[in-house]
Amino acid sequence: MSPIIIKTVNHLLHQAIEEEVSSIHCEFTREAGLSVSWMRHGQLAPIASFAEPMAEDVKDYLHTLLKWPQGKILDPKTISITTNLGKISLQAWGLATKDGEKIVLTLKEVGSELIPLDSLGLNNEHLTLLKPAITTNGLVIITGPSGAGKTTTAYAILSALNANKANVYSIEKSATQDLPGINQLALPKGLDWTMLFRTLDKQDADIIYLDINESIPPAHELTLLATKKLVIVNLDASSMSECLAKLNLGAGVTKINLIINQALARQLCPHCGFSYQLDQATFDELVKDFGILDQDLIGLDLYHNAGCATCNHSGYLGHIGLFEMLAPSPELKQLLANNLSASTKEKINEEITLSILEDGFIKAFQGLITVEELKKIA
Repeated sequence: MSPIIIKTVNHLLHQAIEEEVSSIHCEFTREAGLSVSWMRHGQLAPIASFAEPMAEDVKDYLHTLLKWPQGKILDPKTISITTNLGKISLQAWGLATKDGEKIVLTLKEVGSELIPLDSLGLNNEHLTLLKPAITTNGLVIITGPSGAGKTTTAYAILSALNANKANVYSIEKSATQDLPGINQLALPKGLDWTMLFRTLDKQDADIIYLDINESIPPAHELTLLATKKLVIVNLDASSMSECLAKLNLGAGVTKINLIINQALARQLCPHCGFSYQLDQATFDELVKDFGILDQDLIGLDLYHNAGCATCNHSGYLGHIGLFEMLAPSPELKQLLANNLSASTKEKINEEITLSILEDGFIKAFQGLITVEELKKIA
């Protein structure tokens, strides 16, 4: 491989790390060559382009770097690279397109500090539900769409629990961060859930984290495990109802301690955000967008973003979670064991502690997010 190509890719990765980029998007087409964009502070921006034949050489080098066999770019890959800025984990996702292919590289600093539980954006009501749920055997389910920060939440919980020197296991297709003191395992190929759960039991595991987006274990196996262990599950779904339908636990719903549904919002840049007073006209617009709101909110401060050099003129800097939680009552568990009817879904909504929308409004009035960002999410 040409030294120029290697130097070009390495320079791109070095610059991305230096600029605190979260992901690099490489789009190859036969006509346009290679277009490179990156995601920084929640904004996707173009940064470079390469014509043929250089574009093809860059693509071939990326395939070599990621150890992708011919025609296997759909297989996600995670590798570690060392730069003078430290060790970086690269997780690659490839997709064949009509005119070429698209590769997305997500970047994470190896050994970077885990986000502590109290920095996720959980309020006191959430923490009041969460703390007892993660100190007793049973199921804690973390759900939400892909990219909502569920793994970050799970890692924060595991890190807090590991402070008590528990025997903790984390099982994922590909770990996104090192968890000191925690047994991290990759989901084995040809997965046999019965054998895996039996092995974990024999290993005297106290707490088990499972990312089950690749394969959902049989309900009876999962709930049997949750009888003897604290089991934390990560499952993509657009709502709590969809998550429960996917799991199809039946009578096993009695083992649920807590369901956490979450979304990820871009956080207002503290360097350029500014407040404005909520007047009647703006209030009426919000009612149209969100439904019934309390008139007492009129006169309180909300926040806009101006954009500055610190946030790359986006007005946003970092992300914060929006959460809703459900600790199902015995009555709701009985309903869930039978079906997910419309009345059962209504009961779910009744028992949720602070909806994502309500949590979003609290954070909007705290100056953490904008209502414009909340509209996109809720």
